[in-house]
Amino acid sequence: MNLEVPNLYENLNINTLPKIIKEEFYKLGHWMYSFEDVFFKPYFRVYEFNLDDEKIKFYAHENAENDIYNHIKNKQLLNENYDTITINDFHQEYLKEYGKGFYKGYINYSNELKNKGNQIFEPDNKQIAHKVFSKVIKERWYKIIEIFPFTFIPMQDKEQVKKKYNSNLDFYYLTKKKYKEAGFKSGEKYKAWELILHNPTLFEDIFIEQLSKPEPKEEPFTKTPDLNLKNIPKFNLQQRFYLFQKLNFDNGIHQIETELQKSKHKVLALIMGISLDNAKHLLNGTYKNELTTEQKEEVEEYLLLQKVKL
Repeated sequence: MNLEVPNLYENLNINTLPKIIKEEFYKLGHWMYSFEDVFFKPYFRVYEFNLDDEKIKFYAHENAENDIYNHIKNKQLLNENYDTITINDFHQEYLKEYGKGFYKGYINYSNELKNKGNQIFEPDNKQIAHKVFSKVIKERWYKIIEIFPFTFIPMQDKEQVKKKYNSNLDFYYLTKKKYKEAGFKSGEKYKAWELILHNPTLFEDIFIEQLSKPEPKEEPFTKTPDLNLKNIPKFNLQQRFYLFQKLNFDNGIHQIETELQKSKHKVLALIMGISLDNAKHLLNGTYKNELTTEQKEEVEEYLLLQKVKL
């Protein structure tokens, strides 16, 4: 069985695309690491599997596997039985399922657009174009980064897994079912982008209409008053995190349910106003310097003076 998806870049001159379409497409390739924006060409990494009875070929973003490989390297990625996964396991068991789902989603989306059996009215090209646009562009206040998925170990199993591997690190697991489902969704979106990039004149007005922002109104300038920081101690980063832990806020961060790597680190970085790397090391207990007894006592003394009981 042939499960090969065509290359989206074939017969495509990316430089002739309308600016607004090219910009939206290239947003898929921008990744943020330690607050540094890095660009990878979207859907440029090809995955191929040549088996006896089937041939699988699909495309993903260049850095889609980065987090997976890091978790495998750190022995944090497990299968459904909570056994560690190797890179070979990932490719031979999970990426194959992803590829099968990708092909199915790609073909399904084409058929869905052609199928008129469930429609009351005959759709015109513009209506179909709006539907395709909605597949790739969704209004969110946050950015979805398309990576190969992984899931946090369920809360009820976390302690069991940490005890099994004698580690306080976060663990993640994969299932073949979720990989096939994720591949299906990615295949649909890939097909939608293929239609847009190869038929830009049909979509340009929709992109402009939906994404162009009106000129902002000039707001009157209001001066922010200086904050009085008198009697506020200048604790170092570890002391502030120690106070954060005493307030039990770190448990709230750990309990965040998310499939996006670094999300918990980003939330901590945002709250404490620190870099992503520092947030990661503080949360994982791998910060370069240890908090001294004297520094802890300074925090405890401040709480005592403020009559705060924790």
